Amino acid sequence: ASIITVASIISYYVGDWINDIIFAKLNNNKNDFINYSKRSFISSIAEKFVDTTIFNIFLILLPNSNFTLKLVIIPIIIEIFVEFALLPLNHKLVMKIKNSVR
Repeated sequence: ASIITVASIISYYVGDWINDIIFAKLNNNKNDFINYSKRSFISSIAEKFVDTTIFNIFLILLPNSNFTLKLVIIPIIIEIFVEFALLPLNHKLVMKIKNSVR
């Protein structure tokens, strides 16, 4: 397996694990939009930072790597923007699923 594949897999799973831990710790059983948004946004920021950082650490190890700080910052900003833009839809879907399970 190439180092890019290994880096992708490891960074994805560690980032997802961090997201789950933080989301669960911030859970106060209030599912209104503001509380849900805070939990989702904070856990996602941490996940994106960890995921991108781990991946880029592997990238630095590649010979002839063109690593720059832009490779860390720009993906995090784009992912956070997308997360923020989709937050209302995400909240509606989660509430719909929770209500259908009850």
